[in-house]
Amino acid sequence: MLVGAAGLGGCFFVDALSDPAEPVPELPVVFGLRADGAGLLIATGWACPAETVLSVTFSRPDERAAYLEVAALATVDLITVPTAGDSFTVERALPDGFDWAEYQTVNVSAALPQATAWGAVAVDLDGLAENTAAHPAGEYYFGEAGWMTPQAAAERDGQDLFTVCTPWDE
Repeated sequence: MLVGAAGLGGCFFVDALSDPAEPVPELPVVFGLRADGAGLLIATGWACPAETVLSVTFSRPDERAAYLEVAALATVDLITVPTAGDSFTVERALPDGFDWAEYQTVNVSAALPQATAWGAVAVDLDGLAENTAAHPAGEYYFGEAGWMTPQAAAERDGQDLFTVCTPWDE
């Protein structure tokens, strides 16, 4: 079962049922962002198990988009853009000369092995580079959930948010 997502104010909410008697609470699905020089760091909060496929979509108002799709070779909690990092097999690479700062939003979705996939979530990239400098090195911007460490996001997982790799067993 694919967990659907519906947008509301730049954040997406889970809107699906595993068991009709136990609805999934409506919580934002989040991932963290941090500018790193010319690169971008994407923190998953909760670690993604090996074989998770992560899809990253960068969008602009002119409807031009860039895509990165990677499969995790081991348990991962961080993606580096534009290169992805050594812990991934790149299924679809970003274009040569890619600059994330030329895009307006980024969406991340995860397809976990033997678990339901989360729908994509969107975060506005405007001001990210400037705001990163105002926060300690270990903090990431988790959209409407704010700035926090990936560990703090994982601790809040299931309470007032879901991280993009939160397992959802059928």
